[in-house]
Amino acid sequence: MVLIYGLCTALMWANSNLSSARAIRHIPQYSVVAWVTLVGLLVTIPFAVASGVPAGLTAATLAGLALVGVCVVLGLVFLYGAFRVGKISLVAPIVATEGAVAATLSALLGEPVKPITAVLLLVIAGGVVLSTFAPDPAPVEHEEPMKAALLALAAAFFLGTGVFLTGRFSSELPMSWVLMVPRIAGCIVLFVPLLISRQLRLNRQAVPFVSATGVSEVVGYFTLGLGSRISIAIAAVLASQAATFTVLGGRFLFGERLGRLQILGIVVVIAGVSGLAIAGSH
Repeated sequence: MVLIYGLCTALMWANSNLSSARAIRHIPQYSVVAWVTLVGLLVTIPFAVASGVPAGLTAATLAGLALVGVCVVLGLVFLYGAFRVGKISLVAPIVATEGAVAATLSALLGEPVKPITAVLLLVIAGGVVLSTFAPDPAPVEHEEPMKAALLALAAAFFLGTGVFLTGRFSSELPMSWVLMVPRIAGCIVLFVPLLISRQLRLNRQAVPFVSATGVSEVVGYFTLGLGSRISIAIAAVLASQAATFTVLGGRFLFGERLGRLQILGIVVVIAGVSGLAIAGSH
């Protein structure tokens, strides 16, 4: 079952990436983030209500999860901005380094770092640099590779920070609450202000894509949690392959073409992220 849960997580997160990349072609990225956050909230509320108010819910925990929500919103804003000016096939692997960001934060806050973890972090960094600066044989319209890479790195930082903070609270609360509270915060930070200022946008073309993005993101986290109960290592490694599926989706759904050095850089990043998932689960 862990294989099914892990692959489901990877597919859900890849679908989230691809759907959001479609959505930003129809409405502004801030509106995409706002609607995705709202959809995710609507999906998680019934599960949170069914599980009841957890005993470990404190003011400090709520504040921490609210901070996770702010990090996720900022991460998605940068991510969707990167999708707007860069190829999905290059952006997704860079954003997949959010696990490396979480590992780095843990090290900075005093958690012992295994030598293999340090080596893998350097490998990932090398892969990011290679895929970013390698010649692009078939650039897409309005593509700005350097800007896309910088936005993707910013997205990885904030999403990785959210992952790190989530890890601090996931053992204290049901997964439904860990997912719901940040999305409440996200709606307060972005959805409500856009709604009040009448800057919130949505059209018929964007509806299926923002819906698919919000649902896929939440379902991915739930299946990851189920898989982790059986084997954290296997679930984490399979989940990290979301970048692989996103790259394939960019090629076959968006017709993106990459050069050999770009592909090599992506392979290095994905291999490093997978290795980091294994190292971090032991």
